[in-house]
Amino acid sequence: MTIQEGLAALASEAIDTLFRTAKPMPEDKLSWKPAETSRSAIELVKECSTILIPIAGLLNTGEMGEMNEGKGLKSLAEYEEIACSGIKELVTAIRAFPEERMQETLDLPWGKMSYMDIMAYSYWNTMYHVGQISYIQTMYGNKDMY
Repeated sequence: MTIQEGLAALASEAIDTLFRTAKPMPEDKLSWKPAETSRSAIELVKECSTILIPIAGLLNTGEMGEMNEGKGLKSLAEYEEIACSGIKELVTAIRAFPEERMQETLDLPWGKMSYMDIMAYSYWNTMYHVGQISYIQTMYGNKDMY
């Protein structure tokens, strides 16, 4: 297995885990915020779903392009649809990326990142937010593991 294959599998698995974790939440809890300054589960899902195609763009062209910010979308099902098409595009971009360029870097608004870091971003960012969603669930009494 190549590094690209491994990172593609992790990215895909993270999106599956995101929706497996969020789907059992009651509708009213998806938009609930534990504190005024915190984010809701649906906001976390939105971020993870809408960043996939821009990450693929970075790998394909070195440019993020336009981010589908999910304007007007509100439901988990709508974000899942965006994520399903986005993860396909990202997985294709990761698998096709040339190994000899993986350590090259890009200057991004949030700092310098290697292409390998960019490939791993979807995995670690999504899993970070899965943890946050799981914590939100414990706040309203759901301690099940998904």
